[in-house]
Amino acid sequence: MEYTVRLLTLYRDLYYCAPDTENTEAGSAEDSALLNSDETLTIYRSGAGSKQFDAEKRLHLLDGKFCGYALQGQGKEMGGSGLCAVLPAGKYLFTQAVYADMDEMLTAAEQVWLESLWRDITPLNDMVYIRTVVEDNRKVFQVFRQVPGEIPAG
Repeated sequence: MEYTVRLLTLYRDLYYCAPDTENTEAGSAEDSALLNSDETLTIYRSGAGSKQFDAEKRLHLLDGKFCGYALQGQGKEMGGSGLCAVLPAGKYLFTQAVYADMDEMLTAAEQVWLESLWRDITPLNDMVYIRTVVEDNRKVFQVFRQVPGEIPAG
């Protein structure tokens, strides 16, 4: 599959939380109601070195950590002890496709990395954000690599 990599501006933080499965108190049910199960975030680390055009594909998505489901509304916290993560507002190299398998996500992450090399843009860190959403009854994955840049005043 061929991926189109774009420069994207994310204008606000997106929050994700994993409900506390150990806690079965009433607060946990309330917390779960705040979550959108059609949208998830997993954060990976890229092991590809700067200027490494021929990095093994597997190096582009290492040490995945599932961060949970989208937190509905503008809140940053859940009432229970749910663990939360953020996809921070900023500039990103970005691509997306209909989810097929992990190999497709690896290929997409590799393409985002190669685009950063082609454009001579150094990502801000080694984090690769994989967001999944359900659109038109299809699971779509999105790859984000944060790059330097200002967010225009809105």
